[in-house]
Amino acid sequence: MVASESISIVLVAVVAFLTLIIWMVQRRPYRNLPPGPKGWPLVGCIPMLKSDLHLDLQDLGKGLNIILSSHRAVRASLLKYGSVFADKPAEPHIEVVNPHFYGTIFGPYSEDWKMEKKFTIKALRSFGYGSTSIETNIQKEVTKLIEHFESLKGPHDIMKSVSIAMSNIMTLILFSRRYDYDDQGFLDILQTIGKWMENTAKLQGDLNFFPLMGCLPWVLKRKKYTRHLNKKLHDFFRSHVEEHRATLVPGVTRDFVDTVLHEIGSDKMSSTLGYYSDDKFMYQLHSFFPDAVDTAPESMRWLMLYTVYYPETQKKVQAEIDDVIGHNRLPCLADRDAMPYTQATIMETLRFSGVVPINPTHCCLEDTEVLGFTIPKNVDVIANLWAVHHDPEAWGDPEVFRPERFQDKEGHLISHEAYMPFSVGRRSCLGEQLAKKEFFLVYTSLLQRFTFSFPKDRPLPSLKGEFGFTLRAKDYELCVEKRTDL
Repeated sequence: MVASESISIVLVAVVAFLTLIIWMVQRRPYRNLPPGPKGWPLVGCIPMLKSDLHLDLQDLGKGLNIILSSHRAVRASLLKYGSVFADKPAEPHIEVVNPHFYGTIFGPYSEDWKMEKKFTIKALRSFGYGSTSIETNIQKEVTKLIEHFESLKGPHDIMKSVSIAMSNIMTLILFSRRYDYDDQGFLDILQTIGKWMENTAKLQGDLNFFPLMGCLPWVLKRKKYTRHLNKKLHDFFRSHVEEHRATLVPGVTRDFVDTVLHEIGSDKMSSTLGYYSDDKFMYQLHSFFPDAVDTAPESMRWLMLYTVYYPETQKKVQAEIDDVIGHNRLPCLADRDAMPYTQATIMETLRFSGVVPINPTHCCLEDTEVLGFTIPKNVDVIANLWAVHHDPEAWGDPEVFRPERFQDKEGHLISHEAYMPFSVGRRSCLGEQLAKKEFFLVYTSLLQRFTFSFPKDRPLPSLKGEFGFTLRAKDYELCVEKRTDL
């Protein structure tokens, strides 16, 4: 009996020793790695991570530069060695909703990916995605939004209608379709996108750090629910594609969907896109639709929150609007250069809020020297944009909301090398130019006509965001008052 127990103890000790040796060997297969926390055997740094992942990574990233936490590290990796860091890992949480990793956001870096991205950008630009031709559509939508606001009485969550208004800009580009602000079907789609992003972000925490959790009952349940949301969104996209296919006229191109249908042809073969199945088309629509109808409106939610939370900001923006635009016409894109404080307020919002706190994960294609350290091939690389935008060395007072940081002594607009809300490199946000146009035209049009305030009988809303794929502002209501000083 004693001998048996002794053998068991020895076996346990041997297994523990071998496990420790394997962990140590796997942990440092390369010399000259960026320094980082030691972590625990098998579970690594998981015990150090809490609910606010962007803040946890900011702390870890102070020593671990494969979590890119400074603008120098991000630019030296994603920009200087753009093609080396342009690949995407096959992340387990993405595989749940996109098993073939289709689309320009989640697809692997390849010649097919390059052609697909080039075609997508060209097609979107044809319908105003990055040009001034979209201005008229935004102004028309803003006019309807103003009319809607004029009918409001008492405190309201104005972002529900703002979200639909901004989403309509994208649906016009994609499908030649806009939705009324009380369209319950489209409101349901927007809610579905929000739930999809929330649950996919939770799956990221469940699966990416410890894949064995994928067998646990509550994770299996979340997988099933997220796939259900995925199908619901694809059914929405497919209904538009089928409607376009049934009414397609040779030589006539109404929108992005028509452009793709003309390109792929009836046999779905094309020298530009290669084999382009309907499923691949659905995933491509899915890859940038959530950003346009969720991330951009979420940025506006933060912008309006800060504008009201800091009343002097609202007064200064309105004064600049009055001085440059007046009250007899809608704002236009040509006004931007004459409105540095307004632009600085938008830029400071994108920096301060950290709407996209963590860049989607990249993968290193070959051993690369970055800032004197070795980044090994096939290592995942995460850019913590929250840390970049809240780095005291770069910003001085990063925890202060101060639009003036983007102006020089003469008041002219200036940029900053640590400012990268749309990321940088070959996988930077495709919607950057459209988003900037929307932010300026929607924001200035609303503040030209209205003054916004918090309900006086309620506490001020929280400025702490809720972490997911985006950092979401908590719901709040505003009083909308038509300006009397016009």
